Parts: sequence; structure tokens; C-alpha cells
Amino acid sequence: MWNSRKSIILSLVATIILAAIFSVLIFTAPAFFKWCYSFLDNNIKYYSVLVKTFYACCIPAACTLTAIIKLLINLKRDEVFIWQNVWLLRALSWCCFSVVPITFAAGFYFFSLYFISVAAAFVALILRVLKNIMAAATQIKQENELTI
Repeated sequence: MWNSRKSIILSLVATIILAAIFSVLIFTAPAFFKWCYSFLDNNIKYYSVLVKTFYACCIPAACTLTAIIKLLINLKRDEVFIWQNVWLLRALSWCCFSVVPITFAAGFYFFSLYFISVAAAFVALILRVLKNIMAAATQIKQENELTI
């Protein structure tokens, strides 16, 4: 029977696999993007822009993966309405927001990066709303724990 605990574990495993792939890609990005770019165009005029954009987004991506893993570990421990989770959601939203100007600037060279920029902004806004909901719920939980 499928339940929320198995879903959390599946999400955690998927995130860890994604983090491993990301770690490998950090070291192989130039060759990987050159290979990918060869399918799009024989002219690699903007290849360096793509690689620079990737490396500029690596720190927010690594922070995002770390925050997601910590959040999932907290959920696995049944620690839902705690201030650490509020902080993690806030960090996730700022990581998404930090990618927006990078991908927007690179969109002048690769039009499809504008879509990533818009998607990152949209996800960041959703995460801010979830963070506000989580903060309010955590505050209510703390007040209820103090009630006799």
C-alpha cells in the first residue's frame, strides 16, 4: 500500500540521485554541453555562454538540492511544523529567485532560457506562499503547545 512515508522516501531517493547526477555534471559540463550543442548547431559561438550560465547557477542549484534533502529528512522524522522547515522553504525560494537574472541575461543568447527564468520566478513565488503558510501554521502550533 502506498502511503505518505513511502512517498517521502521516494522523493528523498530521487533527490539524492539528482544530486549525484548534478555532482558529475559539475565536472563534465563543458564536454556535455559541447556534445548537446552539436545537435543544435555546428557553430558553437554561444557555447561559452551556456557553460557560464550553468556554472553561475550551480551554487543556487546545490543549495536547493541540500535544502530539499534537509526538508525531506525533517518530514521523514514527522517534524513538519518547525521553524527550520520555514527557513528551508525561504532558502528554496531565494535560490529560485537568484537563478532568474542569470537565466534572463543568458536568454539574449538562448531564447529558451527565458522560459527557465519565468519558471524559476513562478516556482519562487509559489515557495514564498508555501513558506508563509508554513510560518503561520508553525506559529499556531507553538501557541497551541503553550496552551494548558
